[in-house]
Amino acid sequence: MRIKEAAERDASKIERIFREIFGRTGAQYYGVRWDVEARRCVEQYYTLVAKIGKETIGFVSTRFYKPQYLLFPFKVKRRQRLAFVIDWVIVQPGYQGRGVGSSLMKSMLGRLSSLSKEHDAFRNAVVLVRTSNWWEFTRGRRWRVPESRDSPAVEFYRKFGFKYSKGWMRLKL
Repeated sequence: MRIKEAAERDASKIERIFREIFGRTGAQYYGVRWDVEARRCVEQYYTLVAKIGKETIGFVSTRFYKPQYLLFPFKVKRRQRLAFVIDWVIVQPGYQGRGVGSSLMKSMLGRLSSLSKEHDAFRNAVVLVRTSNWWEFTRGRRWRVPESRDSPAVEFYRKFGFKYSKGWMRLKL
């Protein structure tokens, strides 16, 4: 398995994964079109893809966030306190449970940590989690899902040092 930065040619492969995992119902729930979201992952977010041969089997996507607004693309002009927001960690069903998601996260966090030190600007990586992100989606509800400190999503991020607080998890870089 190889992990590399997403290139423009990866957008269609990312879109295929979105459609396979979430389908039309997911697009309606998240309020996106998967082709647009896949292009955004490649063009505006910092995205890593996992590949076996020529097949893309998963990806992790991160964006830069400043509390007042989102910055695409981001350039450091002065010392600022910003965070990286992890938006998507998705692995094709046939490859789940094999360490692909963990490998993607390790690679992403390593790169985010390097950027944090290089620019002396980013202090945290954050991710929004619920009892089960999948439960929230499959139920088709937009209202608040009960929080749990013991969900599979929370446990996944805890492995990397993230701390849980009211549905958000944060890692100090």
